[in-house]
Amino acid sequence: MTQRENIIDTSQPRSHKLAFGIEPSTRLFKLRLARYKALAENVANSIREEGGGKVALLDIGVGSGRSMRYIEAEGVADQIDFYGIDLKQRRLSSVYSPQRWHLFQGDIEEGTPFKSGKFDIVLCEQVLEHLNNPPAAINEIARVLRPDGLLVLGVPIFPWGLRYIRRLMVHVSLKWFGITRSHLQTFDATSLKRLLNEHHRFTILKSYGLKIFIRFGLSPLEDFSWYYRLNRWVGRIFPNLCSDVQIVARRNPVTSQKQ
Repeated sequence: MTQRENIIDTSQPRSHKLAFGIEPSTRLFKLRLARYKALAENVANSIREEGGGKVALLDIGVGSGRSMRYIEAEGVADQIDFYGIDLKQRRLSSVYSPQRWHLFQGDIEEGTPFKSGKFDIVLCEQVLEHLNNPPAAINEIARVLRPDGLLVLGVPIFPWGLRYIRRLMVHVSLKWFGITRSHLQTFDATSLKRLLNEHHRFTILKSYGLKIFIRFGLSPLEDFSWYYRLNRWVGRIFPNLCSDVQIVARRNPVTSQKQ
């Protein structure tokens, strides 16, 4: 637990709370935002370990630019050249601290305007589940990420049996009722690893869950650091018991084989 988290004043009115001491929230350790805390920790650790100059970071599905907020809290934002891409222009128009981003509108499935190997770090959080063709997105990530570059990738997951029920529901909703859901893909921790391992382009460094799957009625506990730590502990040991997972991987050296 960081010093920032330890000094949070739990006596603040509900409307004045800051999740992880970073952004306004209804809970001090809101588990829905834990993915960004973990993401920022991994980015910061990588930058400190390499100890080099400025790095180029691409946030795929940049949305509101939340990733920058959490990276700022880790004290390494000044070492990063931030790039963001999103499908919808309206999201780019409200991104956090826009003057510090290089922003692009585009579809990761259709390719990006960046040269091969441009980025040292790529973030892809809560994006793959919305895509028709996740392998195409992974191909593009592999192309723009330099050899030995860092990838932080996260998606919601379901337990093995529920995953297939969820996939069936999406198919039936579209085919028989014409209902299009925003989550087009359904993953579990194993299927996500399998996607990354295809063609041996990435080496997975770690994989972990972030919030326990069964949590109904437990949201008041998200005001306590021990409950956050419990979820992180369970996520490291039993990621399949969580409702989302994050994978940290390195881009393997490019071989003569077509990538």
